[in-house]
Amino acid sequence: MKFSDFLVEWLENRRPYWRSSTFESVCVYVYAHIKPYFDEKGIDLSLITARHIRDYMHFKMTDGRKDGKPGGLGHASVRKHLSVIKQCLDEAVCLDMIPHNPADAVKLPRVSTLTDGATFLNQDEAQRLINAFQDSRYKPCVVMALYYGLRRSEVLGLKWSAIDFENNLLYIRHTVVKCTSIHSEDNTKTPTSHRQYTILPEVHEMLLALK
Repeated sequence: MKFSDFLVEWLENRRPYWRSSTFESVCVYVYAHIKPYFDEKGIDLSLITARHIRDYMHFKMTDGRKDGKPGGLGHASVRKHLSVIKQCLDEAVCLDMIPHNPADAVKLPRVSTLTDGATFLNQDEAQRLINAFQDSRYKPCVVMALYYGLRRSEVLGLKWSAIDFENNLLYIRHTVVKCTSIHSEDNTKTPTSHRQYTILPEVHEMLLALK
């Protein structure tokens, strides 16, 4: 059995256990990147090695984009690809199709999260950003993201039922995400992402006006 064929079989078997948004995300990794690469290589599941997987990682880091632009994928994206491959091969081990998981030996070097795409604004920069959205219907989204550090999915998932004006509390417990389709879910990325904040006076005023 080819590794790429088992990858598809594993993916379909995972469908009932994942959120639909998670399944769609992994489908993109598999069908747009991992499967085409290993289809071309034609490697049997029983013969796949750490070198094969390492070569795939290197290719994606250096020349693995699918949008026609030069260069490779970002470190975080390639790490997700490696995670998918490891999970798939873990299943093959459980089914006694291979004796061990060769992906366990493949490591990606860590990069600093402070320099890999993170952006921090000082007070003046944040205020200029808010001012730029002064007459936009998106201003509340920008304010909520800036003041509370919410993920995009959490900002888009805010409902009036999550805002307690009487006790001045904001609850984060609903998300809206887009993969290949849009999903509205009554949960957050992780259980610890369920949290609450005190509504600041300026946010309280903005939300009341919006309501």
